[in-house]
Amino acid sequence: MTTTAEIEKTVWKEMERAMNSKDARALSILSEVASDLETKKAEWERKLRALSSDDGAGRGVNSTPKNMKNPGARNYSHLHPRAYLLDGNRFTVKSFKELLIDLSNRLRSKHGQKFDQAARNLRGRTRLYFANTPNDLFDNGKYGQALVGGGLFVETNLNATLIVNNICIPLVVALEPDAEFDIETV
Repeated sequence: MTTTAEIEKTVWKEMERAMNSKDARALSILSEVASDLETKKAEWERKLRALSSDDGAGRGVNSTPKNMKNPGARNYSHLHPRAYLLDGNRFTVKSFKELLIDLSNRLRSKHGQKFDQAARNLRGRTRLYFANTPNDLFDNGKYGQALVGGGLFVETNLNATLIVNNICIPLVVALEPDAEFDIETV
């Protein structure tokens, strides 16, 4: 088994080689790998600190991490959203479905085509999360919801964890990387 320390050493060695040979493609890939390693290590450390600080039991209000550059994946099963915060503004929601639709509409109205492009790139292993027609979504769009402005539908038959970790967080990171995003849950 390879340790993370060995992987880091290899990455930095290859980075040095790529810099010497001025290989921009390799530098780009290696830079991304190094960033991913750093992000994962920070996530693991955060999880271990949380585990040691409260014996693994969550207490009080749960929310997504405030540093969206290192959001980490969270399990939102059995939680209920009260509101989400986006760049200092608080928006009340009653369900993760409502959070998905409201956040999508807000980001779409602000970013237009950039939102549409980012949204169409999001997909699960077996289904699209956004599509131009409801028929392109799971189950012929039975659970598809039209977004404000028309021409784009979002799949709403998804669990809370998928909605937040696979759609909401990636959209906020892609469109508003410096914005604070948080979900208040009970």
